[in-house]
Amino acid sequence: MIGTFAEFARAIIRERTMAGLVTARSQGRIGGRKHKLTNAQRAAIAETLYPAEKPARTRNSTIRNKDRRRFIAFSSPVTISRSGS
Repeated sequence: MIGTFAEFARAIIRERTMAGLVTARSQGRIGGRKHKLTNAQRAAIAETLYPAEKPARTRNSTIRNKDRRRFIAFSSPVTISRSGS
């Protein structure tokens, strides 16, 4: 019997949380922590680490291609803007 009430209470909490997230998104807010680096800083780091023309000495680099592509993808301009605090 107590388990039934616990499940019901959890369902209500889940509904309220989802409703709050939907309301926040409709107002243009997004969750999560703000980035420490600006897009310009990311682009500068990406250009330093991964220049357009790859020098011969970096062909056997220890940086994996997966990490290189992920960093370059994160360094591109973000279209979502944060509003609020």
